[in-house]
Amino acid sequence: MIASKTSPERQLAAAKFVTFMTNAQSTSTLSAATGYLPVAEAADISAIVAQTPEFQTVVDQLKETRTQDFARTFLPGGDQELAKAATRIMNEKADVQATLTELKGTLEGIYNKDVKPKLKS
Repeated sequence: MIASKTSPERQLAAAKFVTFMTNAQSTSTLSAATGYLPVAEAADISAIVAQTPEFQTVVDQLKETRTQDFARTFLPGGDQELAKAATRIMNEKADVQATLTELKGTLEGIYNKDVKPKLKS
């Protein structure tokens, strides 16, 4: 993010920093050091794959990913509620339909209590 209320010099510095951090070489270096996926498609990951072949599998699976559920980002505590429901289904063998129905009610409650009152009509 580059704040619009900062000086032009700071805005330019921030833009240069973002450009540097997201270029192909920097994102390759970061991926090699951390195991995180590169943010630039042009990143050369051949050295990472040579050392850790499994990394290619992760990169190949990116085409199957999607953005995260909006409830996770826009509802306060939504991510915890989703995680609790998933845990109940996977670990406690809870009934899927009943758990998701309950989750829907919980998320709608969060929306009605914490989000809807703050929206402009």
